[in-house]
Amino acid sequence: MHPRRAVLPGARTRLICSLLAPCAAGAAVISVRDCFNEQDHLADWVPEGTGTVGVGGVWAMRLFRTILAATDLVEIPDPVVVSALKTAIHHKALLIILHVLESTSDSDRSRVRDFRSGEDIIAGAEYVQEVLQALRNTYYRFLRRHDPVDILVKTGFPWMQIIAQAFREKADAIFLGPHAGRAAQRGVVRVKGRVGSTVEGVTKYEPCPTWIVNRIISARMVRLARILVCVDFSDSCRAALRYAVDLARSTGGRLILFHMHGVPPSPLYSREQYDTDVGRCCDRMQHFCAGIPATVAFEYHVWGGSHPHLEIVRGALKFAADLIVMGSHTKSQDPKWYVGSAVERVSHRSQCPVAVVTDPSALLVFS
Repeated sequence: MHPRRAVLPGARTRLICSLLAPCAAGAAVISVRDCFNEQDHLADWVPEGTGTVGVGGVWAMRLFRTILAATDLVEIPDPVVVSALKTAIHHKALLIILHVLESTSDSDRSRVRDFRSGEDIIAGAEYVQEVLQALRNTYYRFLRRHDPVDILVKTGFPWMQIIAQAFREKADAIFLGPHAGRAAQRGVVRVKGRVGSTVEGVTKYEPCPTWIVNRIISARMVRLARILVCVDFSDSCRAALRYAVDLARSTGGRLILFHMHGVPPSPLYSREQYDTDVGRCCDRMQHFCAGIPATVAFEYHVWGGSHPHLEIVRGALKFAADLIVMGSHTKSQDPKWYVGSAVERVSHRSQCPVAVVTDPSALLVFS
């Protein structure tokens, strides 16, 4: 059964992922084929009941009904899963733990790398059950505290399976790790400060906000009492603000809108110029905040600096933020998509989760 679609005016693409392909027992494989016409858009393909495109984007709905936590670790407790579990307990949400056995072959998706030996093997039903049992053993003491929890093991390409499962389960948030910081645990070499390809792929086609978690969140943070929203006045930033407003409405939290004015490294840039520029930014922030409902408490701050990611992290610490919400700088016309250097750097340095929100109209599409 195909879900309902809402089509944005002018949206055009050809999606080549069958996101809801039937799954074999224990090992789901996403087939690559055309399943949309030229007028369809992935961001508009919303499963029945997950909300509509409009104020609040595709996330205008009751928050945290279902949380999807994707992990690439099997026998080591993943901070992503533990953080998602804490959030699910507090918000009384269903938690789905997903582990994807990454395919090593384009022609045979069942060929994967063994999580213990690292050797290429065929992931049959028995092996999938072995991985599933290992995950249950790893999280046994955590899972006793919360019900319901589902643990799923799939085969394929991680970001595609995560997106597919998010659609199937109508997830309200996807929890992921930045991966690069813990690559040594898996014997993988990555560039420090860069998010992994899975995060990039998921954020590119996200059906819901993606939370990047690099450490176990505290009991205070799950309450989301203080939400820092990074403001650069872009379309994706406006989408992030809509999501943050939805969060604040749901949790009763306070929004902290944060904008960093770039200070040029020049001795010719005077204090008077700086004060004038900051004043203009404050005027712009006032206009930007005009649409925030009166029922949502908020404040805004404008800082000067030369390194946005460092100022964002410092601001989150100063204001004791429980969550940082950022818009991803998706380039719909660029052949090379990237999540944005600020998002990458903040997600690796922040002591609280970073929620990445992409403006649905700016999502990169398959071509």
